[in-house]
Amino acid sequence: MGSIFYMERNGQKYAYESTSVRVPGRKNPKTIKTYLGRVDPETGKIIPKESRSRPKEEYAKHYGSVRFLDGIQKDMGIFEDLDEVFTTLAPNIMGAAMALAINPTSMDSIHYTVENTVIRETMKLRGTLSPSTMGTVCEDVGGMMMSMVSETEMRLENTKHRDPELTYRKLPPFVRRYLDYTVDDDGYMHIERKQNAFTFADNRAGMFVMLASSGTTFDQMMTSYDVRDWVEKAFDVYKNELEGDRNNTGNPERARGRLFIKFIALMMRIRIQNVLRDHDRDVLRTKAKKDSVNGMSVSELLLSLNTVFAIGNTGDWRLTHISKNIREIFSVFGLEQMESGQIVLG
Repeated sequence: MGSIFYMERNGQKYAYESTSVRVPGRKNPKTIKTYLGRVDPETGKIIPKESRSRPKEEYAKHYGSVRFLDGIQKDMGIFEDLDEVFTTLAPNIMGAAMALAINPTSMDSIHYTVENTVIRETMKLRGTLSPSTMGTVCEDVGGMMMSMVSETEMRLENTKHRDPELTYRKLPPFVRRYLDYTVDDDGYMHIERKQNAFTFADNRAGMFVMLASSGTTFDQMMTSYDVRDWVEKAFDVYKNELEGDRNNTGNPERARGRLFIKFIALMMRIRIQNVLRDHDRDVLRTKAKKDSVNGMSVSELLLSLNTVFAIGNTGDWRLTHISKNIREIFSVFGLEQMESGQIVLG
């Protein structure tokens, strides 16, 4: 995320946003300065710049839910902690967690939520968190987490990397029969196959018989077998989840990264749930007049917030009408109220 700074000319204060962008081949990042607008001398708020001509193409993106979740995470200090630990990965982690909090779905579908909301503009993302990007992000996050946990454990225990020989001896005998280990210069243990043992086991393996109709060729038979295998796997995906939102992955680091991002999304939703529950209790205890927030679930609240749109294009955005229900939601959570009209995204 960029930082906002101010410059004064002829007695008028102007606001700019400074964003650092890494350039391949250069040691130091490049700083991009973007003009945001002038500063109101009385309120201190930024008055967004007005474009001389409205762009031909305008976009309508969900704004209310993102603005709300951004306020929630700031109160909890989530992004501040992520930025301190994961640095450049922090915006992607926070953006993905916000997308999951708004629309709990699979990691491969997050980019749809990012495209339909102002998450990209709010978190200063360089893309829409495509499936390939999320795969890389989750893998990097999981790897960093395991490295930090391992280093912390050894520092607390005042030990070095685990004794490889002792670790190997703890493996079951039938596993040690086929696996061996090596240790690199950094003291890390690597498990390797015993090729001779695997070859011997393969030679002793049996076979299975496939019965086919008369005249069926080998290629036709194997194709039919493959199709059956695909159908069985597809059924395995869809039998429990109608949309097939599975988290299976063969990479343990990527799995840890996914769980970490989902945990952050869960933290925000639990925070919202707790505030809603306390608000309902306070109204019942004090017998105060009920408002539109009473009885709301987390999902219902976020859907209600999605009625506020940001319409426009780069550098020229405006908010739609802010209803009474939206104002009451922000009031219950102690967040700064939104105002319809021109806004600055970011």
